[in-house]
Amino acid sequence: MHMFTRLIICFAFCFSFYSCSSIGDQKVSSEKLRAHLSLGEDVSYKGYTITGDFDLIDTGHAVAVSPVISDVYIRSAIVFRNCTFKGKLMASRRTGAQGYTATFGRTIFFEDCVFDDEVNFEGATVNGICNFLKCTFKKGGLFNRATFNGMASFTNCAFMEDAGFQQCSFAGNSYFNESHFYRAGFFQNSYFYREFTFNMVNCDGYMDFSLASFYSIANCNYAHFKKNAVFNDASFRGKTQFVGSEFVRAEYEGCLFYSRSNFDKSTFSESLTLKDAKFLSSRPQTTGYKASKLDISGAEVSGAKMTEF
Repeated sequence: MHMFTRLIICFAFCFSFYSCSSIGDQKVSSEKLRAHLSLGEDVSYKGYTITGDFDLIDTGHAVAVSPVISDVYIRSAIVFRNCTFKGKLMASRRTGAQGYTATFGRTIFFEDCVFDDEVNFEGATVNGICNFLKCTFKKGGLFNRATFNGMASFTNCAFMEDAGFQQCSFAGNSYFNESHFYRAGFFQNSYFYREFTFNMVNCDGYMDFSLASFYSIANCNYAHFKKNAVFNDASFRGKTQFVGSEFVRAEYEGCLFYSRSNFDKSTFSESLTLKDAKFLSSRPQTTGYKASKLDISGAEVSGAKMTEF
């Protein structure tokens, strides 16, 4: 077990929870869960089926933060292990022209959970650890514009439909290791202020990291991209690694690489585009890489024209 996973588990269970573990197929209604959260109680459930839509917006008093957005503060720690959510899980919703989002003051922790319906955290804020470990999102997941102020982990998850992480802010380390995106994944214009890890990820659909900003180490090693992988106009300020990854078509047009970059043993079965990319500190490391078609027009290394990759 990875060290960060052990730390998450230890951290999560240091709280005093309203705790239930099931023997057999037991169920709990989302209304009961909302009642506990409305009282500010920490909750922990293991092996339960959650019935009904679990609308976290209904657990507290909404405070207007703009004419069109209201926020609900949730002070409870939330832990679910080996649970199935039959309805929606919502930390964001819209009623007419009015939008509602949730701010979580403490840890939210989901391990080995299955979400049969929509998961919507668009615009939500998590101030503690946010952990989705070995979870299955049957309807994908909407996390666009979410703010993660602590560590965020989506390790070993399965996104059966499109996954949205556009315009997100990750203040802590973010982990997507060994996850599987069965459809498209969208990370455009997101900010990763600490280490970003995307190792051994399987991407069956289109993946888009355009305009993303990576301020620390970015690891994307031994990942498999079966369709277009787009990083156009992204900026990489820390060490960047794409070691041993397999691409069909990869686009890095207009990217800025401020530090060392490593593409050793990566393969691009159809094309690799580096048009107008800038490697500002050093030539990329490319030992053993293979590309059927390469475009380095306008690319530069340390201010000089790139002549080979």
